[in-house]
Amino acid sequence: MTVTLNNQKSYTAKVIGSDKKNDIALLKIEATEKLTYIPFGNSDNIKIGEWVLAVGNPYNLNSTVTAGIISAKSRDLDGDNNIQSFLQTDAVVNPGNSGGALVNTRGELIGINTAISSKTGSYIGYSFAVPSNTTNKIVQDILEFGNVQQAVLGVSGFGLNNNRANKIEVSETEGYYISEIEPNSGAEKGGLRKGDIIKQIDENKISKFSDLTGYLSTKRPSETLNVKVIRNGNTITIPVKLTDNSIFTINAFDLELKNLTNTELEQKNTVGVKVVGINNKSLSKELGIRKGCIITKINETKIKYVDVLNPIEDIDDLLKEEVKTRIKNSKGNTVELTFKTYHDEVVPIFHLELEEWQRLILFKRRLKKTGQYLAVLGEPEMLNDELRAEREKETGRAERKPQVVPYSIEQPFETIFLIGWQSTIGDKNVKSVCMLYSDGHIEMKPDR
Repeated sequence: MTVTLNNQKSYTAKVIGSDKKNDIALLKIEATEKLTYIPFGNSDNIKIGEWVLAVGNPYNLNSTVTAGIISAKSRDLDGDNNIQSFLQTDAVVNPGNSGGALVNTRGELIGINTAISSKTGSYIGYSFAVPSNTTNKIVQDILEFGNVQQAVLGVSGFGLNNNRANKIEVSETEGYYISEIEPNSGAEKGGLRKGDIIKQIDENKISKFSDLTGYLSTKRPSETLNVKVIRNGNTITIPVKLTDNSIFTINAFDLELKNLTNTELEQKNTVGVKVVGINNKSLSKELGIRKGCIITKINETKIKYVDVLNPIEDIDDLLKEEVKTRIKNSKGNTVELTFKTYHDEVVPIFHLELEEWQRLILFKRRLKKTGQYLAVLGEPEMLNDELRAEREKETGRAERKPQVVPYSIEQPFETIFLIGWQSTIGDKNVKSVCMLYSDGHIEMKPDR
């Protein structure tokens, strides 16, 4: 990888680490001269209406500077499923600006430009940046630990508004309503309860979901926060010690899966998710999967965290809106189809060129669930080849290697989404469709 500075001098860069969720990477270059740097500002202190400058290379126009104001803070682009919390600005940002600096009038870095909201692909008045406090924490985590330390409170719920407040019959229209407490989490140990409404954490007001996630993104596991909640009409403050995201358990493929802890990651010298429960006896009986096994791969996708396995949320409405938007704003007869997964990864489906005699297909179909392949470790302890050889020498017995096993448990019907083009040529119905499954994987299927 090559990095070119503003003086046109280029350096070979090494990737030290990255955070895909926030689209930030830490690079290292070797330079003989002393390089200048930009100081980090405190993004929590930025005020709505404050002037900012966006620096980047839009459309290959190097070192372009645009000006604007902070339009909003703690902006959540995708509702309560998105863990990200952005600064919104009206500074002009276009493709090529991503990764560029957002600075205040004192020359301090207060954000990293990362996205725009547009139906055309170009700037229309809204751009978004990862706050500098989040960025600084990501950088420090990568330097110290080699990865991002994600701290969790151990609660699930939703941000309040008037409609939600009326539905659950509470008077508060701002704050975060706790609907569930994760077992063994800091929230449970600290004494937070179901039905509590979080109004403030430390000195930060919590009005919506992104206020909560934005502040947590600047914290590490084991830090203690003062959580102010409303409980039965009374306001109380509860100290809560944060935990890492390994406490969370999800259900997938009839298995209860959990992230590996940092200690387990070091001990096992691998990445994956741990099986902590089995809801289908045939998985254990026929495939040999049991508690303690580690799933490292599904098909060709490496599984590092449980959130990779989360299904797409509201995919029906999402696809309809996406297709509608793309058709309305496409040039000519071009239709670009994309979707976002639960963990905010944008996945392109395909680039569709429609002729005049073709029409767009978008509908649902139910079918039998297809099989999967799991790369499963037979023993609870994950060993690489070197460690396995040492273990075999010590014990005098062969250690089982990770096995690739078919997953073909008979399931009820599954909904898939078909999108593509269709036409009639002569007496033949001609079509080409893309099958998008609810778990996020895609299959192209031409059909004539």
